[in-house]
Amino acid sequence: MKVVPLDDTDAFLSPASIWETAIKHAQARPDFRADPSILRERLLQNGYIDMPVNESTHLLSQHSRPFTKIPSTGF
Repeated sequence: MKVVPLDDTDAFLSPASIWETAIKHAQARPDFRADPSILRERLLQNGYIDMPVNESTHLLSQHSRPFTKIPSTGF
């Protein structure tokens, strides 16, 4: 497991967010026009860091600051 040192200004890109964007994009919803490939590319260009997600992610999230957790998932 790789632990990434965090800075208070680090911004992470969750694969789940891109996955959800891809699902909505594939549904061709008229109220949702984001392209997941472009979204990911632009976020990375603007300093976001790909969040490595695996079975250890939940274990690490137990030590996160409370305001960084996503209420529905516990991350």
